[in-house]
Amino acid sequence: NIESENAADNEHVAIREELATLGPADMRVRLQQFFSQQLSDIMGIDPEEIEPDVSLTNLGMDSLMAMELGNKMQTTLGIEMPMSIYLQGPTINRLADFVVEAHAGVESSEDVSSPEEAEAVSATSS
Repeated sequence: NIESENAADNEHVAIREELATLGPADMRVRLQQFFSQQLSDIMGIDPEEIEPDVSLTNLGMDSLMAMELGNKMQTTLGIEMPMSIYLQGPTINRLADFVVEAHAGVESSEDVSSPEEAEAVSATSS
């Protein structure tokens, strides 16, 4: 359905634009909400039941759900996270931190490809 594809594209653009206007603390809060909603959709549980500091594997996320979350993150946020991070049982807070760090890296250097490199660039430039 073309209308639903356009609506999804508009949603992706809207959240990316929203994140671009937020500082790191507000961005982290918004990403926690985003991940809670995505996990709720994927896992079929109430977003209120998802604690931000509980490992997603403890909540019941399996490798297929991790792949689905990774795909949603890439299409919606435009950020590709290594699958190994999902398989380590991250928390919502860790996923949000990863995206905030990725955004900080994009802003501080156009040539940064990972949060670790972004941190190294930040440390050397301060």
